[in-house]
Amino acid sequence: MDLSKSPGPNGLHCVMIDHLGLHGIGRLQDLFNLSWSLDRLQREWTKTIIIPIFKPGKDTSSPESFRPIAALFVNSWTCPC
Repeated sequence: MDLSKSPGPNGLHCVMIDHLGLHGIGRLQDLFNLSWSLDRLQREWTKTIIIPIFKPGKDTSSPESFRPIAALFVNSWTCPC
């Protein structure tokens, strides 16, 4: 897990998951396993925030001058679902 990634829409940073400890990681794994067995994802896990990043030297009034960066929920990319 890349600890330099920014938090997603819920503000949960991957550093927080890194510091959960064995019990916290176990509970998170239980949650992922339940999601897997029910074949369901939490609705909020599928949401993302799109952040437009300006391309240097381009016209700021043109949409093509920006590239999208997606800020996902940490849960979305830590769960192997």
